Amino acid sequence: MKRRMGIILLSLLLAGCTAAKAENFIPEKPPVIDMNKDGEGYDKFLQEYPSPEEFKGKLWEFGAETFRDFVHEDKRNENYSPVSLYYALGMTAAGANGQTQKEILSYLKADNKEKLGQDIGTMYRWFYVNTKSDFNLSNSLWIDNKVPWEPEPKYLEDLKQYYFASLHHGNLATEESAKEISEWIKKETDGHLAPKFEPATPDTVMKLINVIYFKGMWTEPFLTNLTEEKEFTLANGEKIQVPMMKQSYEDIFLTTPEYIRGEKSFQDGKMIFVLPKEGSDPWTLVKDKEKFYEALCGKTQEEVHGVIHLELPKFDYKSDYMMTEKIAKKMPLPFSGEADFTAMGFKNSLISSVFQGTRITVNEEGAKASAFTEATMDTMAETQQEEPKELIFKLNRPFIFAFQYKGVPLFMGIVANPTQE
Repeated sequence: MKRRMGIILLSLLLAGCTAAKAENFIPEKPPVIDMNKDGEGYDKFLQEYPSPEEFKGKLWEFGAETFRDFVHEDKRNENYSPVSLYYALGMTAAGANGQTQKEILSYLKADNKEKLGQDIGTMYRWFYVNTKSDFNLSNSLWIDNKVPWEPEPKYLEDLKQYYFASLHHGNLATEESAKEISEWIKKETDGHLAPKFEPATPDTVMKLINVIYFKGMWTEPFLTNLTEEKEFTLANGEKIQVPMMKQSYEDIFLTTPEYIRGEKSFQDGKMIFVLPKEGSDPWTLVKDKEKFYEALCGKTQEEVHGVIHLELPKFDYKSDYMMTEKIAKKMPLPFSGEADFTAMGFKNSLISSVFQGTRITVNEEGAKASAFTEATMDTMAETQQEEPKELIFKLNRPFIFAFQYKGVPLFMGIVANPTQE
């Protein structure tokens, strides 16, 4: 089986507080529900947690909009997890008050804190329904034990009920604590992601971490004996040789004057490929908000079902995103000296940086992707069916991809050079 992952890490640093103690805890995750084995349990689940279709749409909008902000200017490989970022920032919204909370909610396209928590909690549970893939989503809080902490009871309640977050205490400014966090991420991502962290600064009071891990097997794996070295044209026109997988199969696809979109299914979920037409490139398409969103999930009424003759390069690479400046432009208050995170248990604190690191692996068996996002908080200074058709779909120049699982975009990115790590 193959998996994808995403991790979001949020650190908070703060000025002095007065003290309260919440014990370490590890939450029980939602049960995995299989409608084929437990029809009664599935029906009961549906009554209590209807599928959050509107929320799924918001995640697609959030992903398409924020990815445009984070794409690098130098046309490199990209792999971004909007769901991981969303869950991490959601935990900050749960701990914010007043205008600070309103700005975070607006960035997340959420109506209010309670509705955000309910949507996030319902989606969390849906990730574990009828799953045929190896999936994990984990949230955690890491509290510096040198700092008095007075969270509002509702904050801890929301983190347990909606985010299933674990709570850990330690000296975040030590090598031991940095290693413990790295090991936790490695464990939650089944070893696919093992970031190395430096000890936190003396001002750090909290780290909030979200991890997403998905490993999906293709429903129809590629035959390894058909993989061969073939030409891939880079954005600058240079031609390189890459291991290219080949397969013909039936699925839906869409052709437009601007791009071709095709799909390939996992046993649970799918990978979407978007190839801009000759003369254009992924970066131009991504920067056009409406066209990019449409390319990922729009014009479904124009899709056709037919035979796709796919050529897909194997690749395995990492991406880094310093998100601070782009996010702060859209929600400045949480990054300013006027931020209010008192519900979280901290006075005089703000978000000082947000960073995401990711990895993606695609081969004949399936795909695996991972991501962590670190948000640091510092102290203040004082189909419509048609007749079968065919598509020759050679991904032999830069293309866009997205991983869809349970109807949401866990990951999206650009393959600029399949040989670069």
